Amino acid sequence: MNNSEKAYIEDLKKHTEESITFFSNSMKSERERSVCAAFLRCIGVNFEVKEIVAKKNDPPDVIFDGANFEIRELYEVGRKRHDEYRDRLKELKQAKTINDTLFSIELPKPITYEFLFAGLESALSSKAKKYGAEKCFSLDALVYVAFPQKFLDIKSKIPNPNKIEGQGWRSVSFIIPPFGHVVSCREDAPKFLRKFEGKTYMEWKEPDGLFEI
Repeated sequence: MNNSEKAYIEDLKKHTEESITFFSNSMKSERERSVCAAFLRCIGVNFEVKEIVAKKNDPPDVIFDGANFEIRELYEVGRKRHDEYRDRLKELKQAKTINDTLFSIELPKPITYEFLFAGLESALSSKAKKYGAEKCFSLDALVYVAFPQKFLDIKSKIPNPNKIEGQGWRSVSFIIPPFGHVVSCREDAPKFLRKFEGKTYMEWKEPDGLFEI
């Protein structure tokens, strides 16, 4: 292994170690703030990072401009992200060449709004039951959809969100990079959210920095 290969593998290990730390329980508040920041960038809301404030005693998880964001992450069934990074780090520590760091990637597949809305309903149902109607009434649900190798078909039909609305949230939104979408809002939801209701936005055009805080 020459020096350039060694440096490359060391960079991969460093990045993976940072990811393991970032997705640990101790970084929960920072992850939630970063999801909020990414969502705002996707829909085109200007902000300063200091305006996104993590709450020590949730709910909500994060507050911003009158919004009480309750953050939920949606993954594919059976996926354990933290374990994935730990397994990846083991592979990198054993790597002798750059070829040892390579892995196969499936071609991206589209998902429809109907499929996604069903996932949102399922992902939010446990929290809705936990908090009850009284707490949900003042909360703005924000779901980060993390489906590797899948992308949103923005030409698919947007279904009626009545099942999601029936859970009692003040508003419901999601981010599936690079898209942000406000699914539904009550009249008492923050004005900036009501402005974007019902449409999908992709206002962040940079290759990096979407989740930066």
